[in-house]
Amino acid sequence: MTSHGGLDQTEDFLEKSTKSPERVRDHLQSVGIDPYIETIQSAAERGDSFKLWSDEDYPANLGLWGARPAVLFYRGDLTHLNSRSLALVGRVDPTPRGEDAAHKFGRLCVENEITVVSGLAKGIDGASHRAALADPPGYTYAVVGHGLDFAYPAENHDLYEEIPQRGAVISQFPPGVGPQRWTFPARNEVMCTLALGTVIVEGKPGCGSIIQAEFSFKHGRPVFLLSRNLRTGDTAWAEELVEKGAHVIETFDQALDIVRTTMSNVWGAEVVEPAVQDALFSVAPTPTTPAPGDFGRGATLPASSSPGHSGSRPGGTTARARYALLFDIDGVIADSRDTTAAALAE
Repeated sequence: MTSHGGLDQTEDFLEKSTKSPERVRDHLQSVGIDPYIETIQSAAERGDSFKLWSDEDYPANLGLWGARPAVLFYRGDLTHLNSRSLALVGRVDPTPRGEDAAHKFGRLCVENEITVVSGLAKGIDGASHRAALADPPGYTYAVVGHGLDFAYPAENHDLYEEIPQRGAVISQFPPGVGPQRWTFPARNEVMCTLALGTVIVEGKPGCGSIIQAEFSFKHGRPVFLLSRNLRTGDTAWAEELVEKGAHVIETFDQALDIVRTTMSNVWGAEVVEPAVQDALFSVAPTPTTPAPGDFGRGATLPASSSPGHSGSRPGGTTARARYALLFDIDGVIADSRDTTAAALAE
């Protein structure tokens, strides 16, 4: 890794260096902040909101991750997404016993004032969300692998309407990004990090719950397997997770005791201080908004005041950001789709 000083020097190097791919130089000549501002504003016009990773009220658990999504879009209310959260996940084609277990576990979460986090997929995810919404309702948060202008899968359309009344539908992806194979593993990492533990209610070989578990291990979150996963069908996947450190449980209280012990520094805490990050940009449509192509060249950015954004940028509008951040969401720098496909296949 080579240091090139500040943001302007880094951009100058990328534009002039013979080592920079031509597509990078072309992108730097044409890129501006306007498309990103338009994305944020279009989300607000649809009634969606967003948080920047520098906002004080960015979700507490997710704020512990240094590589958390820079912009988090959501529909609903994040107020009740506190540190007492568990992710309930499982296969999309559960058995009746699996669905029943998801309902029971979800209801026990509500009774113990624990927020239910899941992925709004068919099967166990949907059953977990519905359990949290049953009377008397608790709070549940759905993390999806696409922009909020998509409602996927069709079987759970009703949940897209119900969840924002008792929680929120959350996405790291901007509007216009549809469901794709690579987006769901990325969503799993956010989902496991929003919670302080992942419970695999009922899984099977190759299901997304295994990816979720791997991310949980990475982030130091406990993984729980309901014991029947080791007693029915092909259990090799479950046995492998146990070897890696997953906890086999028979009761809800067992999971609660373990998460209280392993995550005692944050479980139940009223406030979890996030790692310090500067705001990426602000989106107020004022005359000081940079013209296309100005972003990254020392332009002054306006203070945040757009609809749906409750955060603020400290220090006024003329302060220069201390960090340069590069997001390769458009494949400008490198195309990782082949690598992602290979990892998924493995």
